[in-house]
Amino acid sequence: MKLIFLLLLAIGLLHTEELDDLLGTYTHNSDLSQQTKLESGGAVTIFTRKDLDIMQAHSLKDLLKSHPIVRYKESRGGISDMFNKGSSAFFSSSSIRLYIDNQELVSSTFGSGITASNNINLDSIDHVEIYTRSPSYEFSTEPTYILIKLYSKTPERDRGGKLNLNYGNRGFNQQSAYYADELKDYSYVTYVSRSDDKKKEYSSHNIPIKRDSESNSFFGSIYTNYNKLQVMAGTSNLDTSIARSPTATYEVSTGHYDYLNIGYETTYFKNIFISVNNQFTHISGENKEAAAAGFDESPYSPDLDFDREEGVFTAEIKYTNESDYNRLIAGAKFRNKSFEMVEAKVDGVLSSKDDYSRQSISTIFLEERYSISDNNIISAATQYAIVDNNGGIKNEDLFQFRLSHTYIYEKFVFKSFAYRVESLVEPYIYVDFPWTERPLDNQVLNAISEEIKYIDGKNEIEFVATYGVTKNLFQQLPFAKNNLAVNPSGAFTNSKNDVKNISTFLEYTYNFDIDNKLVSNVSYADIRNFNNKSIAAFVRSLNRVGKFDIFNELVYNRNNINNKSYYDYSAGVKYRYTNDVILSLKGENIFNRGYEDSYYRVDPNTFLAEEPINISPVEQRFFISMEYMF
Repeated sequence: MKLIFLLLLAIGLLHTEELDDLLGTYTHNSDLSQQTKLESGGAVTIFTRKDLDIMQAHSLKDLLKSHPIVRYKESRGGISDMFNKGSSAFFSSSSIRLYIDNQELVSSTFGSGITASNNINLDSIDHVEIYTRSPSYEFSTEPTYILIKLYSKTPERDRGGKLNLNYGNRGFNQQSAYYADELKDYSYVTYVSRSDDKKKEYSSHNIPIKRDSESNSFFGSIYTNYNKLQVMAGTSNLDTSIARSPTATYEVSTGHYDYLNIGYETTYFKNIFISVNNQFTHISGENKEAAAAGFDESPYSPDLDFDREEGVFTAEIKYTNESDYNRLIAGAKFRNKSFEMVEAKVDGVLSSKDDYSRQSISTIFLEERYSISDNNIISAATQYAIVDNNGGIKNEDLFQFRLSHTYIYEKFVFKSFAYRVESLVEPYIYVDFPWTERPLDNQVLNAISEEIKYIDGKNEIEFVATYGVTKNLFQQLPFAKNNLAVNPSGAFTNSKNDVKNISTFLEYTYNFDIDNKLVSNVSYADIRNFNNKSIAAFVRSLNRVGKFDIFNELVYNRNNINNKSYYDYSAGVKYRYTNDVILSLKGENIFNRGYEDSYYRVDPNTFLAEEPINISPVEQRFFISMEYMF
């Protein structure tokens, strides 16, 4: 099997056949991504429809594992958490926002809906845009550092149906179906997906760490001339891995997750966009320490059985005015988040309910882009929000701004950014970690960034450097460090010192023709106060040769924490057997040397720090799949 994928690598790198010149600067002009890209949205990475097809990208994990800024990681609970630092928190990526078209997937307690990203099958997605460094306020209702936008397929381009069957080792299986049609007065899209994900089993103190999951999802939308109704729904049963066990020794660690997201939007009024969205979520779980772990009486690892209901209502109105030299957009948004613990048992005893059960956010923003000349564009934006909490939690005011300047000189594009991101205290910090002292101060990031692009025919070079300072960082110290019990309760605090971060990356793309390209990237990050340095790189080739699509990618990671080098080589091939049938073969982390997340744990007898558990978020996998169009 590994020999087959090595052959794919050789074929992909050798195929440099000359065809027609590129039809556009970045990708083929027919890509919807060229129509939807936000000019003032910030630094952006685009995965076009062709990229997704050749890469056989089934989930965001396939795209983010090589991203220089939003690298894919998982929390102790086994959910997507790109900013995970190995702490006991279930989630640390609240400033990452996830949208499908114009509707956000959101969580009332965690803030970000990226927690549900693994339930989203990209078979229904046309293209993906990832905005970094404080993107446009046009979309973000809450403070945002990373914005991920998934654009669904449309009836205009994808009329008809498709059935996709995907099977892998360890019993992995995934099935999905899609159908879209245009009628006289309206058009519609429907999509359903089911997956059963069996993962590699690890152990801690001879207790197995389970991480399997089953999920079902639905996506549907109905379009008329000015209106759109969109429905997203999903349900998941999962083993929640290490979760909050200090020793990583849960005998039972399970979770259940249901959500229903309904959004409506209209552009009936000239220059005005109106949208409302309701999301309902039900979460339940059970955690029980293994008796052999010796933690039956510990107050920091009690048996836990809980049932929680969440609701999020969002409404927004935006006004846009554009001319040849100016683009002005202003808007107001309101979001109400409710979260109620229906029942919680700690060591079998009913727990009293927290008075804190609601958070509302009222936001106004103004954003203007102005062309000083044909090659000079400046952009300025500001956002102000009032956060209202109940239960005696302090109310908050949030202020954001971003300034940017774009200068084009011959084959060069220079972009400069300065921005401020003030993050609110997401409810889970208080609700899920009751030992956290209330109130915490807002976390504030001030940063500058420079982006330089050089485009010359088939060559594209991009360099980005960012320097940021974070005040009052929300931090959760490890259970134990240097043989001392530092934070056994998992409580959050604000950092006493400013946290300085330097990051940079250099990317080179060579476009052989419209169907074949080679992308390489090297990145470096340094979090000064935590003495945390990392370097990463990738090389990716995407090739279309006759009836074959060939994909190769090698991802390298190394940091100064364990001083270990990781190599993740993935490859795939698609064969268009007929116009209606496509057969595919893909391998991920083929040599089983990919990046691993490290999770703190302590000795069950002394409660002192011991060797962490290392788990790879991208496992060694082999898939075979079939697509049938009708």
